[in-house]
Amino acid sequence: MIINSLCVDYGSRFCPCILAVTGGCPVCSQVNGKAFCDCKASGGICIKQELLRNGGKAKPGRLTYECEVRYVVHHDGLVFFRVKVPLSLESEVIRPGGFVFVRRKDAPS
Repeated sequence: MIINSLCVDYGSRFCPCILAVTGGCPVCSQVNGKAFCDCKASGGICIKQELLRNGGKAKPGRLTYECEVRYVVHHDGLVFFRVKVPLSLESEVIRPGGFVFVRRKDAPS
């Protein structure tokens, strides 16, 4: 697993994202219009090269899943959810630092 303090998706299957296409990548100096490459400083993966390999397009973003809330616990001002998620999603977020965003079904994404 590649970790970069500036981008949670750096080096993942979601990289390059739409920010690389629009010149707003927080990691890559070249997709942001700079003349120099600082890939080694950011972890060694060249996002510009990945973007070129992908035909100048962003890779597909994260998916939205409809999941079942098993139970909710309120404790000291916090809310804990137990949610049943697809196995494919579980395998992505089971490691420390994994996360999901939760919203109501009728809320905008």
